[in-house]
Amino acid sequence: MRNYTEQSYCNALKDQIQHVIGGLQPEPRNFFYDKSLLSFIDGPFAAAFVEETRNITSLICKESCFDSYGHGASLNSSDLNFIWGQDWPGHALRNPPIFWHRPLREADITKLIVATLQDDRLSIRAFLRALCESSGSLNDVENVERFLPKHDDVAVRAEDLAKGKKRIDILFEWGKGGAARVVVLEVKFGASAENPFDVYEEQAKIRLRKRIHPDKRNGDDFSSAIGYFFVIQHASSEREVRKKSCFTRDCNAWRVVYWQDLLRRWEEHLQKEYVTNIPDSAGASVRCSIFNKVYGGV
Repeated sequence: MRNYTEQSYCNALKDQIQHVIGGLQPEPRNFFYDKSLLSFIDGPFAAAFVEETRNITSLICKESCFDSYGHGASLNSSDLNFIWGQDWPGHALRNPPIFWHRPLREADITKLIVATLQDDRLSIRAFLRALCESSGSLNDVENVERFLPKHDDVAVRAEDLAKGKKRIDILFEWGKGGAARVVVLEVKFGASAENPFDVYEEQAKIRLRKRIHPDKRNGDDFSSAIGYFFVIQHASSEREVRKKSCFTRDCNAWRVVYWQDLLRRWEEHLQKEYVTNIPDSAGASVRCSIFNKVYGGV
């Protein structure tokens, strides 16, 4: 049972985060994307707010101390849903984190995500829907549905080897001919964003070209068939890349996605996909570990 000091500390932080969530946040659809995040981080969540929010969220992730995901003191359910997604029996925070012999690194997490998505079309579709929504791309529901895989021929790779021994963190590919698609994710938990995005693009086009016409080597416009996503935790990572040409070009630019937004939407779409059953708990444990990494720093 949690001791009195820790409970009082948790309650005090709960009041503070409720105040922040209740009165200072921008519109939800803009919270974790684009310039609104930068101003929000530099404003209400500056200085002490950052540490206080980090502490309370770490408590939630590590000890499940809220009613919607366990027991003890609770925030308003709508506030919880805004941060962690709608509660459901398969939610990440209803499961223990994945057992690992050391703190999870970026490469560990990408490999674990891919391992839990392999051969699971429902989970893949939920993840890709969340990715599109979080990035602000393909906002039209019909466009998202047209882009998503319709069958079970989805290949998901971690650390896909590209030119110069560079590696794409996560690569999805599916379909053939005009229905072929490729999605590239570069994942960051640290602040540095010195990535060879041009190399990743070249590798994505090679993958797509093999699915469209294996013998044709160049001269193709793949702008509608490839999605590029940069998934980050810190606003400073966005500051580093937002002026790069591959992020500012008019056609098929790289999209910035914040883990904080992706995790919430991922839970929501998993719940919609798994209406009659709950997916394997290994995937939930991996997502729980990502929650811990993003919010608790472990």
